[in-house]
Amino acid sequence: MKKYDPIKVTWLDIIEDPSWQDDEEAMAFPKTLAESLGFYMGEVEEDGMTVLILLPTVFLEGDREKGTIKIPTGVIKKIERIMFYRSDK
Repeated sequence: MKKYDPIKVTWLDIIEDPSWQDDEEAMAFPKTLAESLGFYMGEVEEDGMTVLILLPTVFLEGDREKGTIKIPTGVIKKIERIMFYRSDK
């Protein structure tokens, strides 16, 4: 993949804020299958793990963070290249 390629990432997310938990506690929570659409920005090492960086296509009003989504590569099930079409034509 190249930077800015449009992609859909299917990944496992926990239904909880894991920021205060260790990995074992976070993995004990139920998981949900999530899909995120955006532009591939690369992969980096962060906090001892590799994370995929995704620039999302949609920002919801009131989001805590405006910017990139970081998804640990260990929870990614599938990455697909996609195409975007204009809907105003």
